[in-house]
Amino acid sequence: MKARWDISEAAAHELFDANCPEFFAPNERLDYAEFLDSNLLGYELCLTGG
Repeated sequence: MKARWDISEAAAHELFDANCPEFFAPNERLDYAEFLDSNLLGYELCLTGG
C-alpha cells in the first residue's frame, strides 16, 4: 500500500471533470464536493496493477 496523499480542492475537481461523464455524472459534482469535505478518517483506497 502506498502512503496517503493530499491534493488541492481544485485538483480534486479537475479529476472529477476529467472523468466525467465516463465515471461520474455531471449532476454528482455536489455530492463529490460534500464527500471531499467530509471526515475521511479511516477511508482507504486500494489500487492494483499500478
